[in-house]
Amino acid sequence: MQIIKSWQGIKDKNESIVLGLGNFDGVHLGHQVLISEVVKRAGELAGTPAIFTFEPHPAAVLTPQDMPPMLLTSQAKQSLISRLGIQLLLEVPFTREFARITPEEFVEQILHRELGVKAVYVGYNFTFGYRGSGTAGQLEELGHRHGLEVHVIPPVKFEHQPVSSTVIRQHILTGDV
Repeated sequence: MQIIKSWQGIKDKNESIVLGLGNFDGVHLGHQVLISEVVKRAGELAGTPAIFTFEPHPAAVLTPQDMPPMLLTSQAKQSLISRLGIQLLLEVPFTREFARITPEEFVEQILHRELGVKAVYVGYNFTFGYRGSGTAGQLEELGHRHGLEVHVIPPVKFEHQPVSSTVIRQHILTGDV
């Protein structure tokens, strides 16, 4: 798996990028379902399965006092994502400047123009753009405008509860591993 810190020039080296967006902390069951869909669709398109994530986590920059403990180190996360079949990991530095990008700018400039993405996969509770104002529904709308397939993965449940990094953290903190 190739790990890259910037999206510039990626489109020229990779055809038909199929992209999963998110933080992927824990690479838990929900993340694994999303990643398997990315890999499957990339195979159908003879494209490149890729993940777009941030390092550090946006909360570490925007609200460090509220930063939750990470479930995995960056290296462990990279290893798990690679083993699931991802060929390209965009691990973009998250900055206050990047945080000012609107949802529209993110889709038009980065996903469409810079990356030339064919399909995008996100979780049902995905937010993006300035102050997290973009939703999965808005991504679908913006993607349609720019000719991008957008797939929203519904919650993956374990024991009737949606799997999430937040829930996993709570279990770990209470000793319920």
